[in-house]
Amino acid sequence: MAPAMDSQPPRPPPEPSPQMRRLAASIARSTAAARTLPGRLSRSLAPSREGRRHRLANLALLAVALVPFLVAWFTLEGRGGHGEWQVVAAQALPGRAGEGTAGRAGTGLLGSRVRFERHRVLAEAPLSCRRAGYKRLRQDRAVVLAALQADAVVAAPDLPAVVDTLRVDCGDARLDYHQAGTDLLVRVDDLVLRLAPR
Repeated sequence: MAPAMDSQPPRPPPEPSPQMRRLAASIARSTAAARTLPGRLSRSLAPSREGRRHRLANLALLAVALVPFLVAWFTLEGRGGHGEWQVVAAQALPGRAGEGTAGRAGTGLLGSRVRFERHRVLAEAPLSCRRAGYKRLRQDRAVVLAALQADAVVAAPDLPAVVDTLRVDCGDARLDYHQAGTDLLVRVDDLVLRLAPR
């Protein structure tokens, strides 16, 4: 007969070392953090009601601040950028048959304003234009004097050797405004008008 084997109770597992316990605890914390990370990220990225209110208030303030800028921009865009002027002198060309009539017309234009907008000229007739086209020219002084048909007393004192001219095309009509110092000179029929900036 085979000898009977002694029955021994199983040995308990060895106690983990302190290093193993710390490692297990660290793994558990990492696992828990990884499980909750997506939720925390979504909560942090999702806008809160308070944040939305602040953003809406900031957008409203920005819109209010932009209104004056937009109004100014559209106003400047609508105007031609050539400024506003006033008729300060009118002289009828001497020796013309209608000198008296022209003089009276010039007197009627004195003090009137001329504003060059982007596509029109706001002024009294015959300087007004509902659909204007602008062109910048540089002309010799002699050419300008011939176009004005004015003597030296009218135009020469502040007319330079090379004159900057603003040409306004208005359908079949065309007027040339010549720079004379800080003023403009323009011939209308038998009148030479002087415009000063406003």
